[in-house]
Amino acid sequence: MSEQNEPKGSGVTFELKDGKVYRRVQELPDPFLLGELQGKNHFEYADADALTYRNAVWNVFNKLNIKLVSESIKGEKRDPVSPKEPPRPPESKREGDKDLAVFDWYKKYRPKEWKIRYGILGMGSYETPQYDDNGQPIMVDGKDEYGRPTGQLVQKTVKVENVLLARRKVGGRTHVPPEGHPAWSEGYEGGLDGGESV
Repeated sequence: MSEQNEPKGSGVTFELKDGKVYRRVQELPDPFLLGELQGKNHFEYADADALTYRNAVWNVFNKLNIKLVSESIKGEKRDPVSPKEPPRPPESKREGDKDLAVFDWYKKYRPKEWKIRYGILGMGSYETPQYDDNGQPIMVDGKDEYGRPTGQLVQKTVKVENVLLARRKVGGRTHVPPEGHPAWSEGYEGGLDGGESV
């Protein structure tokens, strides 16, 4: 099974073969292994870099009507299952696993999978551009590093501080940082819950 999940004409396809998902680039002779299906509905990523293609992996399985229930990274221990934990809340049809009750359940009872599923990057801050009610950028006089006017108009920004940064936006609980933010680089040290790094 081959699935096209990147822009048409990009020469990139995602394939499911013998329970393994591969990313194939037309110009390269060998495909890149993203991970393997374990049992009926658990997917184990080959390494942390393969998480970049999480949406494509899920698209491959969704098109085959295979519902993934859990995920892990090869070589990392999975979250233990406690007999005292409540069942996972049902996903809403509209929000799916972005439903806040589901998000909170994963955070509390499956923290490792929570980080994978929602692409949790850590705590951090970023600046976001501001727009007026019509969606037009709000422009202000620019200032140099000493606070002196430069005579150029720049888009007004507001600093968003101490928020949970993630690859996926979940109803006000997570924020997707802008491109170029340090959270996108490997080894980002944004802490979680008392300094635990991601």
